[in-house]
Amino acid sequence: MVKPLVPPIWWAGLGHFQVHFLYTVFFLLLPMIKAHFNLTYTQMGGLVTTVQVIGTLANFPSGAAVDMLGKRHVFMALALIIVGLGYMMVALTKSYLVLIGCMALSGMGIYMWHPATLSMLHRFYPDRRGWAVGWHATSANVGDAVGPLVAGWLLIWFSWRFVFISTVIPTLVLGAMIFYALAFIENGGGAEAENEKQTQKSDKLSLRQYLDGLLGLVRNPHILVLTLATAFRAMTQTALHTFLPAMFINLWSFSPFLAGIGLAVMKLSGTVATPISGRVSDRYGRKRVARIGLLFSMIAVILIIYVRVSILLVFILGVLGFFLYSLRPVFIAWAMELAPEGFSGSIVAFTFLGQSLLSALVPLIGGWIADKWSLTATLYLIVFTIIAAELLVITVPESVEQKE
Repeated sequence: MVKPLVPPIWWAGLGHFQVHFLYTVFFLLLPMIKAHFNLTYTQMGGLVTTVQVIGTLANFPSGAAVDMLGKRHVFMALALIIVGLGYMMVALTKSYLVLIGCMALSGMGIYMWHPATLSMLHRFYPDRRGWAVGWHATSANVGDAVGPLVAGWLLIWFSWRFVFISTVIPTLVLGAMIFYALAFIENGGGAEAENEKQTQKSDKLSLRQYLDGLLGLVRNPHILVLTLATAFRAMTQTALHTFLPAMFINLWSFSPFLAGIGLAVMKLSGTVATPISGRVSDRYGRKRVARIGLLFSMIAVILIIYVRVSILLVFILGVLGFFLYSLRPVFIAWAMELAPEGFSGSIVAFTFLGQSLLSALVPLIGGWIADKWSLTATLYLIVFTIIAAELLVITVPESVEQKE
């Protein structure tokens, strides 16, 4: 059996990096888009809501298709291509309504990525799922950190439209590379494919098997509560993505470049923590790691409300990123272990469905609060979402026994 030069986890990481790189570039450019189109904060939040809602509509069907059809590499490549085309159209539009349509297209691609990719990692690395998902999330955190840095640097010389256009070609090329490389592995061209065949009886489910298993999945109260807790954690992250750049630029008078540095500090600290939390949760349990991470995230957001010293603020953002962003692999691995065998794609889609439904509300609610009161008041909404996630996590049982 020929071993592939680049293992699946690296292709998954590269694609996940690019998806999040693009998304955080968009968030840093939101204040400029708001000014260019003369939008309110509520309308600005509506762009993010569009990504969440359309992503929700595309997410669950893609998870079902992955479980029934396999061919994960096709969905992964298609996701990147759709995102790239959506962002290219953003750079060309002059209408707010068309801009909403462009964000809808990019939302489809962003949310299509996760069910196929996480299902692939779940199968290829059965004994190191927390580790694999952790590294996958780490690549997202690197993209989250590099995106605003690169965008802030480019904005020194170029317009926000040019920044969008410059991201398209690398995205399309990477999509094509992932398609061909993972097609080789999934069709039996690598040692990982042989491992997958030995640990899984079949990549595909019949429609009847899928519907029966799906019914059991949605009836599981622990999965439902964990999905809701995951959604509140995602609401926290979406609110920070949406409003922190505006706070940096409009409230604290940062330049776009300095705003990019501030966001990068938060994301880079999460990058360091993510593989650690995934591995620690493999050893000591998902629930314990999730509760500790949420507690420290809540404390950090509360401090942001009151601290105005720039050095301390940067440190607090680092603490927030370390604990909040590192929880993504913990929640995903936890959900996949609670799900029936063969439904790894659907449980990821189901989890992201819950995230999207609630996260879609945060930009609108947060924008309304900012318009009516202040951007600072929006931070209290973020504190509430973390507390809700913590209270829900307490009620969910540990999915695996703790290892010695």
